[in-house]
Amino acid sequence: MTEETQMPPALRRFTGWADPQSRLLLVRAASGTGRTWFAKSWIGDRRGTVHDFSSREFEGLAELEAISRKLSQDPELYAAVVLSPEHTVWHLALTAKILFAQQRDLLLNAGEISAMLGGIAGSEEEALEIYGKCGGWLGAVKLLVRDLHSVEPARQTLRGALSMWLAHSDPGKELSEAAILPVFDDATVEIFYSHLHADPHTVNDLVHCGLLQENAEQDWMMPSMVRELLLERVQLAGAQRMELLEAAALEAATSVHGVLATAEAALEQRRWSVLNRLVTEKWDELLLLDLQKFMKLASRIPPAITGRNTYFGLGLRILGEFMRNDSGLQAPRLAMDYANNPLAQALRHETDRLYLNPDPQAVTIGLMEMLYLRMNGMYAEAGESALRMRSALHKASDASTGNPSLAALVHAQAGSSLFLAGRGAEAQQSYELSLDSARRTGNAFLPADPAGKLALLHALEGHADTARDYLSEHEQHISRVGWGQDMVERDAILARTCLALRMLDAELARSELSKLSRTPDMDEFWPVHAYLLAAEKFILALPATAGKLVHQMSRQRVVSDGTYC
Repeated sequence: MTEETQMPPALRRFTGWADPQSRLLLVRAASGTGRTWFAKSWIGDRRGTVHDFSSREFEGLAELEAISRKLSQDPELYAAVVLSPEHTVWHLALTAKILFAQQRDLLLNAGEISAMLGGIAGSEEEALEIYGKCGGWLGAVKLLVRDLHSVEPARQTLRGALSMWLAHSDPGKELSEAAILPVFDDATVEIFYSHLHADPHTVNDLVHCGLLQENAEQDWMMPSMVRELLLERVQLAGAQRMELLEAAALEAATSVHGVLATAEAALEQRRWSVLNRLVTEKWDELLLLDLQKFMKLASRIPPAITGRNTYFGLGLRILGEFMRNDSGLQAPRLAMDYANNPLAQALRHETDRLYLNPDPQAVTIGLMEMLYLRMNGMYAEAGESALRMRSALHKASDASTGNPSLAALVHAQAGSSLFLAGRGAEAQQSYELSLDSARRTGNAFLPADPAGKLALLHALEGHADTARDYLSEHEQHISRVGWGQDMVERDAILARTCLALRMLDAELARSELSKLSRTPDMDEFWPVHAYLLAAEKFILALPATAGKLVHQMSRQRVVSDGTYC
């Protein structure tokens, strides 16, 4: 430490605004903040004494009154009193003209930590790293200034100081619960606590307790070590309380900042539980927002983290499949054996349990089960899973207000699973349920998707007028679809092609087919594409070419629903 920092670094900031006429300093802060050093340095070379009441019970005003009398009798005398956390302070101003140093006044900022490093090359970056780890708790800062790798000794020092401080300052652990939040601002904190307590805490409460400090952007951050230690404390309340806290935190953060900003903040802070909840509870919002940006963020999550939680890893994989081609899920090259697939069996066991009392989370896990089966060619089982999930969604919607966006997406995917399982009538019903929910959302993607699928179903069945009605509805929305436009346009193209072929209009059919690849790609509905390409060849009097295409597809692509190839 240089000569300039022989006094506590925070004292220079404190005296910059403190009343120089005051001769009595009261310090109420935790151990580990340099509170005694702060008190002694404030007196400095002046005649005075430090009274340490921090480790014993405070016996009313008598001692302070005695100090006050001495100060009034001797105008050259100064006194500093270190209070314990439970000492109240409002009445103390009656004894003398005082200065009051609180916890936040003693915690160092990044510039003060940089001064402790002596201004060496890279000290600003190192100071920010230390600040991000332990905030301005002096005891921990000193250890990290000496050796940036002394993380565990610093954490232990902070644990001792913080636990004693919070035992008095936060006995109910309410302030500690804020450690669940990924971001800190007035609105987010207020919404979070309003879900939990009749009298919500505020950012100011957290700042005054020393749990939040300013960051470089002039807003609030919780140092990573402080967060870890607070989470240790909160987790003692048990899994049920943690579940409630995490749900409240996610709702507060996403309602103020949106899903993507919350995900970015959670990733920066390595808040894996928040990201897990985003994937498993807010997947519908992710799918309708900038999914590509979210998946780019998600690619920075260590595989060990995604592998630790089955649903987290599977949810990211499914979202990644939707994002990869902007055209929906791709057909598998090999079909897995359902009876010998441990994950499929585990998902079935879990959904059976969750569907006893279904809620949106149960439906989400059911969706994962269904899509996992579909992605791996287990179409019959995916169709059965779709019907079970659809029933659970109906029960969950009856028990709550329901989420039309979620319902629209779930029914649309259920319809595709049923279609691939060869259950056309039930697929049509799911698509109709999807469209009905989608019309109530105001989101263009949601009605465009099932409208195109219904148009295709009716076109394949020869219901031309009904198909055209659904195509008309699809066209009302498709121009306003952003991400996923290729995905929701594909079925409409196939429907228009089918209608053209039924009218023997080869030119119109060829025009529509030209919007897709010249040969069937790996989209799940490639058999329909292949069927229409073959039908086009028949109309052009090229039966051998049509037969060759069907034979080639049947030989090369053994995983299909079997309906068209």
